[in-house]
Amino acid sequence: PRQRASRTPSEPAGKTTMKYTALISHLEKFTSGTDRSLEWAQDAEALMEEFEECEQMLDELQDALSFYSPGGGGQLVDEAAMLAMVEKVLPSLKV
Repeated sequence: PRQRASRTPSEPAGKTTMKYTALISHLEKFTSGTDRSLEWAQDAEALMEEFEECEQMLDELQDALSFYSPGGGGQLVDEAAMLAMVEKVLPSLKV
């Protein structure tokens, strides 16, 4: 698993909430079918690196994003598998 950048002590909690909101919005682009590109996966990875929490679910999602490619193939994660992963993670982020 990758190490995530940590929030500085002076960073307000509201900033973390905004990061979750941005991640939720980005993940919903995939579930709605609006964007399922490789660039989407790369952007999602970058958003997730902003979180200090190393929750297993986010680690699994970040790993899947590393192997995502529309259409899949070989060891790659395809759209159906990524959709299942994103749908699994979204409810936890919305709490």
